[in-house]
Amino acid sequence: MIEGSSGSWVDDLPGILWSARTTVKESTGQTPFSLVYGNDVVLPVEVGIPSPRVTYYDYEKNEAEKRVNLDFLPETRGNTLLKSIAYKQKIARYFNKRVRPRPLHEGDWVLRKIEATGRRSTLEKMGPNWEGPYKIAKVIRPGT
Repeated sequence: MIEGSSGSWVDDLPGILWSARTTVKESTGQTPFSLVYGNDVVLPVEVGIPSPRVTYYDYEKNEAEKRVNLDFLPETRGNTLLKSIAYKQKIARYFNKRVRPRPLHEGDWVLRKIEATGRRSTLEKMGPNWEGPYKIAKVIRPGT
């Protein structure tokens, strides 16, 4: 969508944001729109080409369902939070299964991340991320 725009991507931004807000996220199982407003969104396509949801719309029934959905919204958000936490734990387990420990020994050469030392300035965006190499003189404990 953006590739053909070459400079007019700002015009496409509302459509991109709309699709991002109305797409069900794997981590929560909900759309961001439904978590904010408590209802599913009616897509513009459903207005132009009537779907059963639009065709059989009943105002009073819809208002009653909206009130019920708003009453259950805190519970829905709580369930979504639990699902999000479980998803993050699942991703962490997946990552941790594939991590290979690399023990460091005296005499090994290592690089040190510059952000850890606090020497990197914010003006050096394209600057190096690592400093060194350093030779390990003494191993204090594993993982350091």
